[in-house]
Amino acid sequence: MRACMEQTLQRRSAGGPQRGALRAPKLAGQSSAAGGVTQPTLAHIGPDIPVRISSSQGLRNAAYLAQWLLAAQVLPVPRHSVAPGDLAAYCQSSLLRWMHQRTGELRCLTPCFDMQLLTYEEMPPMLNAPVNAVQRVLPAGVKLTWCMSDVAHWGIGCGLDYLEHTVPMLGTTILETLERKGLQVCPLFSPQVVMDEACGLYWLGEEDETMYLEEECGDDEAAKEAMRQNMVTRADIDAAFPAWTLALDKPCLSLRALASLRQHACPYVRKAGVLVLALRKLATTGQYMPEWEAPFIGYGAVLCWHDGDLAVRVSDDCAQMAWQGDSSDTVGEVVFPLAAPTALRRWMENMRPNLRAIGLIDRLLWHLTERE
Repeated sequence: MRACMEQTLQRRSAGGPQRGALRAPKLAGQSSAAGGVTQPTLAHIGPDIPVRISSSQGLRNAAYLAQWLLAAQVLPVPRHSVAPGDLAAYCQSSLLRWMHQRTGELRCLTPCFDMQLLTYEEMPPMLNAPVNAVQRVLPAGVKLTWCMSDVAHWGIGCGLDYLEHTVPMLGTTILETLERKGLQVCPLFSPQVVMDEACGLYWLGEEDETMYLEEECGDDEAAKEAMRQNMVTRADIDAAFPAWTLALDKPCLSLRALASLRQHACPYVRKAGVLVLALRKLATTGQYMPEWEAPFIGYGAVLCWHDGDLAVRVSDDCAQMAWQGDSSDTVGEVVFPLAAPTALRRWMENMRPNLRAIGLIDRLLWHLTERE
């Protein structure tokens, strides 16, 4: 799995850091001697937080994270005192608070972040500089990953059917936008994903179940029919979703046509037009997407045409199959060196469009479910 390395403008040579290289922040109370390191200390952010923490690994790691977030000006000074044992949770909640300030209220999606300290040996090769034995086991960077803490089923079929019927290609445009933008910021289990997963799960990678049934049953037509009754077939998928939802190349309305919907007589159409237009105009990025080497199960939502339809069965089968072996639910990841806290600020700036897109996808899904 590939972790994106946020640019740090860091330069190294065999002789050590060059002029202008970014150096690790000097933690108060930290020894610079090669033979030993004292425990890091924290800025005074609360009367109940000791200046020097204990040697407990958990508290030590929390101190490194807090120092890094403070240096990046991300960790706000708490209004109330924070107990030493709650410091890691405070760091986590500060990052989530920043995220929600940019996504807005979320009703359908549940993004969450995880921070993990990396040693010098665990850092990407481009920053794995020669170090002594003591430094080798010390934290050198932070790996930040994000995923969805939960997945829910959302019935969007009635809403999209109505929009497609009222304004031809509007439903198609919305679904294409959800699929394309979602892939970069929050993958969704759409009808097209149902078809793709069915090919791999049930049909040996083919377009339908014909090849699988021939291999299992040979020329026994009665056995084929019996097996067909107990599996997901191409006919089942074609019956569950409109044909336009399964097309690989979906025709879309232009930005000008979407903008004109602000004048539409139907308020439901007007709001859908405003949301999808805003989402299509966002310059989202996929640079933090990992390369999934294991089956991906981290979908933000299962998009059903009707409550409890075929999408639920296929998504459950995918998850069950993935849980039997390796799987991944990571939507994005990035690695930062502790020596360059400003890299976190740059990443936060780069993530603004993606977080805005998550908020718009959430509002669009909620709007689609309101039509029954």
